Amino acid sequence: MPQSLRDGLAILSVFLGLFALLFVVVKLFQSPGEAEAVAELKSLSSPDQARTGAMVLVDGRIADSVRPLRGGLVLYKREQSKGDYRNSRKLVTISVGKQSFVIDTVHGPVRVVNEDFAFDDRRNPWAPVERIETPATLTESAIVISGFIPGTPVIAAGRLGDDDGMQVLSATLIAFGPRDAYFAAIAQSRAELRHALPWMAFGGLFLIWIGVRVWRA
Repeated sequence: MPQSLRDGLAILSVFLGLFALLFVVVKLFQSPGEAEAVAELKSLSSPDQARTGAMVLVDGRIADSVRPLRGGLVLYKREQSKGDYRNSRKLVTISVGKQSFVIDTVHGPVRVVNEDFAFDDRRNPWAPVERIETPATLTESAIVISGFIPGTPVIAAGRLGDDDGMQVLSATLIAFGPRDAYFAAIAQSRAELRHALPWMAFGGLFLIWIGVRVWRA
């Protein structure tokens, strides 16, 4: 094997190993904060058990009367994979569709009155509908649209209010429900990551060891 090729393989092996270890370290630092955020979300009361002004978690379905914004979706996010100057790829949000909407719950309707809430993408899939809106071309990757249609389960976290006898919500977070399925999916994802991290760390160290051996050979 030519020396230049051997050196290149050694450098690549070490680089991949360091990248794997960096991923493990980042996830280990993120885990406590993510766990705390999920626990705080899980502790929120439902609107029927809370007073006006309290933070609550609404669990229900998007009302059938909510007006679609694009392609039958009442809430959506359009994303495309794009490259940068380093020839790496990243997912870029092209546009977002949000509106005030009603959530039907077993205790009655709750209206989300604001549009500056965030979509929670910790659950996979993060939304019930996902499809290719624009196919890929020779120069552009596909545009994928994801979102919610009327009648789909949704949970919303925010501050509870009252508008002439109707419960309203200043939402901070919107996620794919129902509540139990959402938290079960989050727990499963965290368990899978927790089991994978030791193997990733071992693989990273092994790649570094291989790279060093090849470099010295």
